[in-house]
Amino acid sequence: GGVPVYNHARAGTGPFLEMRRFLSVKRFVPMPKVVVWNISARELGAPLFLRQPVVSWFSNPSFSFQGSAATSSGIQWSSFTPSSLGTAWPNTSLMAYLGRRGWSKVKLAVFQEWPSDVFGADDPQFGPMLFYGENLRVLPLLTPEVDAPAVIQTVVRVAEGFRELGMELVVLLVPEKEQVHIQALPPGQQIRLAKGPELLQAIEQGLTSHDVPVVNLLPVFQRETASGNRLFWRDDTHWNDEGIHLAAKEIWRTVEPLLE
Repeated sequence: GGVPVYNHARAGTGPFLEMRRFLSVKRFVPMPKVVVWNISARELGAPLFLRQPVVSWFSNPSFSFQGSAATSSGIQWSSFTPSSLGTAWPNTSLMAYLGRRGWSKVKLAVFQEWPSDVFGADDPQFGPMLFYGENLRVLPLLTPEVDAPAVIQTVVRVAEGFRELGMELVVLLVPEKEQVHIQALPPGQQIRLAKGPELLQAIEQGLTSHDVPVVNLLPVFQRETASGNRLFWRDDTHWNDEGIHLAAKEIWRTVEPLLE
């Protein structure tokens, strides 16, 4: 699009911690016109959204964690560490981590046994593919009736806060690989994931009714996949180059008018 883009993210922090950090660091002068908020389908649980102190994000944007262990960013990272971690060093040490990784490789190579958090299945179109077991546990727990209203309520408040700061929030709803390649899963798991599209559609419609721009990638990815184009890495749950390109085009379709 010919405009500067900044990716503000940190691995493993989820959709909220980095949003709060973005508002507090005051890195941009002036602030960007548009902020695209990436929310993955497995993160759309009502309890997670309802407990976010959105008002404090905008009423006190310079807030930071203070203390003797605070880093230069002002965040006291030790505050996020479970107290039990200090007594659990055998399971959290580098040696234990490498041991688990090594044993997983041995089980896969020698015994043909997948690591517990992933599994393989044959997609009717694309053949063998890797999937993420945690997604299959979490996604069936989310329903449009319970979770959509809470997500909409919180995201609308966030969007209103951004507008007061002169920025437009665009919500990017990101489907999981298991939802796009649902035909590769056993029939029972397909049934358990059946309400996923309804949840994303309900959130999209609810946010649109409050004039919050939304990019729902699930139907777009489903159509493109059905046409024979694979958008995910075969041995990973992330997008490949084709998936990134398609997502960028869909985001730009919504963002470009907002920059005029």
